[in-house]
Amino acid sequence: MSGELFRKAALEKLSTPDQLDRLVVITHPRGWLALLAAALAIATGLIWGVFGTISYKVSGTGMLIKTGGLFNISHDFTGKIIDIRVREGDFVKEGDVVARIDQSTTLNQIVDLREKIKNLVAQKEKTISYNSESNIKNIEYIDDEAKKLNDSIKSNTENLKILNEKLANQKTLVEKGLITKDTALSTKQQINTLEETIASSKNQLKELEVKKVETKKTQNEEIYTIDGQIKENTDNLNTLLKKYEDSSKIISPYAGKVVQIVAAIGKSVASGEAIVTLELIGKNIKDIEAIVYVPIGEGKLVKPGMDIRISPTIVKKEEYGFILGKVTKVSEYPVTSARILELLANDQLVSSITNSGAVLEVKADLISDKTTYSGYKWSTEKGPPLKIQSGTFCESLVTYKTERPINLVIPILKKWTGIYY
Repeated sequence: MSGELFRKAALEKLSTPDQLDRLVVITHPRGWLALLAAALAIATGLIWGVFGTISYKVSGTGMLIKTGGLFNISHDFTGKIIDIRVREGDFVKEGDVVARIDQSTTLNQIVDLREKIKNLVAQKEKTISYNSESNIKNIEYIDDEAKKLNDSIKSNTENLKILNEKLANQKTLVEKGLITKDTALSTKQQINTLEETIASSKNQLKELEVKKVETKKTQNEEIYTIDGQIKENTDNLNTLLKKYEDSSKIISPYAGKVVQIVAAIGKSVASGEAIVTLELIGKNIKDIEAIVYVPIGEGKLVKPGMDIRISPTIVKKEEYGFILGKVTKVSEYPVTSARILELLANDQLVSSITNSGAVLEVKADLISDKTTYSGYKWSTEKGPPLKIQSGTFCESLVTYKTERPINLVIPILKKWTGIYY
């Protein structure tokens, strides 16, 4: 029954001992090499994943320029240029007047105000003179009336005293039957009338005192009103004088070298419009800094203190490398094309920078190195044998983030395994 289960040839082969002494080949040498290579690749990947880094960078384009750059002197007021006091190549100090602007409207307002103040002062003097004369007469009249009333009160008071004594005597005579009651009543009526007269005179005296005070008060109020108008117009005049001083003179807020006269005599300029362009100078001005423009998306991740690589366009990057620097400032908001054009003075370059959308302005200091010809530290040992001048175009690269590759894998593993810790 067993012979039917297996083929006859197979049974004969198993019973033949010819190949029983041969080794069984489990894995070919090529397989071992492939396995070893795979293991090395995995090990290398793990080591790189743990100890290696991935860098995230943003590139930019801009210019190398003296710190502070080219500063456009503008004005806060509109008007026509009537005088330019500098020429290209001149050096100006902080506070120097570089031009004057016509402010005839403000000047006319000043003339009108001065005339108005003059008229108010004359009105005040006239009011004082008139009121003084009028008040003197009024007060003299009041004093005369008061004197008459006081004399009347004094006289009536004496008469009242006499009548009261008379009434007292008459009451005695009435009691004795020597006179009638009507005689005493008549005297009493005289006393009442006299008392009323005295009271009325006293009230009139009070009214005269009030009138006297009001007369003086009216004069003071008129003078006070005019004084208020004089003060208000004088304050307005001082404000206009300061405005005229500020608006007619175009003053340089910095020391620098005039590199361009933008406006011309007779030209009307708007508020904020450039009139003279300066290249800033002074003890606080460093030699050169980089001003570059980067896309706003990645640019928001660039922070002061980050490393930056600067590649001047006049230097072969593949031969001399790049200048090392540090980011010092990043604009909070996107910069306008006009602002970029002020710096680069190249419409095509500005268009290429802003073509992809809004950009941020990044400023960076170049790291100094006295051992190199240029005076700056390069990624190569010596850098190029030339001096880097202000106004040189450049490209930049900022590393804004680095992380271990394994950090990218861990979130994926967590998602696959569902294990979070």
